[in-house]
Amino acid sequence: ELTPDHSLPMSRRDILLRLQNNIKLRLVQQGRLELALKTVEVMQAFAPNEISLWRDRGMLLAAQGEIQAAIDAIQKFHDLSDDGRSRQQA
Repeated sequence: ELTPDHSLPMSRRDILLRLQNNIKLRLVQQGRLELALKTVEVMQAFAPNEISLWRDRGMLLAAQGEIQAAIDAIQKFHDLSDDGRSRQQA
């Protein structure tokens, strides 16, 4: 169900973040994980306070077998997360 929050104005950064996220999702669906990771890195460059990107980065690194880098990214997500639900997602 749509609520009034769904029609709130978005900043240019938020629009760009959403578009980049759509690109990332399509790349993951296509199995192009290296490009998906690069997309996350771009997203982190213009949205450094978007904590969930650390989780995304960790998951993509793990899927590529980069275990230590994945652990580091998930740990960063965990350290930056305030709420228990976000931490459980890690």
